[in-house]
Amino acid sequence: MRALRLLVHAEIEHYLEDRSLQLAADLERELAGRRGHKHPVKHWATTAVTRARLAVSQNNGVTKPCIKAMFEDIGLCEEVINERNSLLLDRMTIFGRRRGDVAHQSAVKATYQLNRAREEAAIDEIMALLAEFESLVSERRLLHALDR
Repeated sequence: MRALRLLVHAEIEHYLEDRSLQLAADLERELAGRRGHKHPVKHWATTAVTRARLAVSQNNGVTKPCIKAMFEDIGLCEEVINERNSLLLDRMTIFGRRRGDVAHQSAVKATYQLNRAREEAAIDEIMALLAEFESLVSERRLLHALDR
């Protein structure tokens, strides 16, 4: 169960990083494809892309601060995420902490048993929340594609 928690965390972290990079690339393509944007818009978009990529390169988790850092500058701020899915950021923070409990405890200290049914329920809930997040990301990507 501990290994499962670590693996699920790693996969979710990779998924979030990948989606952030996709949105940043969309914004960058949109910026490159448009002529005549005023300097402040270009500067904002370039800065947003740079900050999102930096957040991904420095990312080390799936908690609320990590997610906010990767998505906030490219248009998915906490308010937008919460409007669509009010539980996601809190549940991801709890999951990230639980992963840390497992990852940073030695085999000697990790004597408590993880309950399979409880672990499965938590993962199922996170997967449902991430499916809704994926819908939000897909809508943003479609908007970028339509704007071109």
